[in-house]
Formats: sequence, C-alpha cells, structure tokens
Amino acid sequence: MNQYSIDNVTALINGVRVEDFAEGDDVLVAQRINDAITHKVGADGQMTIAISPDKSGEIILKVMQSSPVNFQLYSFIQAAQAGNFTPIVFQMIDSQLQDIINGTVGFIPNLAPMTRGQGVNENEWRLVFEKLYIKGGAITVSGVGAIVGSVLGAQIG
Repeated sequence: MNQYSIDNVTALINGVRVEDFAEGDDVLVAQRINDAITHKVGADGQMTIAISPDKSGEIILKVMQSSPVNFQLYSFIQAAQAGNFTPIVFQMIDSQLQDIINGTVGFIPNLAPMTRGQGVNENEWRLVFEKLYIKGGAITVSGVGAIVGSVLGAQIG
C-alpha cells in the first residue's frame, strides 16, 4: 500500500520553516510559468521544437491567518516598497516521496488578500521565481537536518 503525509514535507522561505498550512489538498502548488518546449508545424507537416531556457515559475502557498509566515511575507513586500528588496529563496522537500522544489531570486507580486470573520481563514500567497526547479524522487536521505542540507545544496535542473 502507498502512503503520503504532509508531516514529511519541510518548506523553507529564506531559511525559515513554513508552519500552519491551510486545510486542503493544494496548500503548496509549484509550476513553471511558461512551456519548456514549444513547437511549430510547417506547411509540409514537419514539426520543429524549441527548447526554452526559461525556468521561471511560481508557487502558490496557502497558510492559516495565524501562521508566522504571513508576517515574514508581508515584511518582504513592505521592505521592497521602501527600497530594500530582498530576493526570496524557497526550498521544499518531501522526505517520504523524495520530491524537491527549489526557487531562487523570487519576489511577491502583491499582498495576499486579507479575510477576517468568525472562523479561521487562510491567506493565499503567490511567489514568483526567476528559476524554479521541481524534481520528483531526487535524493535519499534521513533526518530533517540532512534533508534541509540536501535541499540547500542540491544542484537540480
């Protein structure tokens, strides 16, 4: 039988662990912004492909309104608007499935919408990266220290 648990996922933003994910099956979504390969078909039916060097991507991150990461992400935008831009680095590893996400030279285009009410709400953040690497089953390690070290040192493409 196969299994999965979010407890095996470690996500870091500039070295700070992401805590208090929102509920649901899509609390972390990573994807490239543009196609990696495009094609053209000529009048004679022959196809040519172009392999893009563009590795830009985005991460959608959903956390509870009480998550400490909200303050960190708000601070990035406030600092950038004050002229003190700090690039964001994102790392994630699933120690069970060996999936890795690594985003470099990132920024947040806008604040997460703020919703308040009687119950607990979630904040949805969009992070955009110059380079976003997504790899499944990349490494075999044990222990959180080794996992984080492997993510920080991983050269994946």
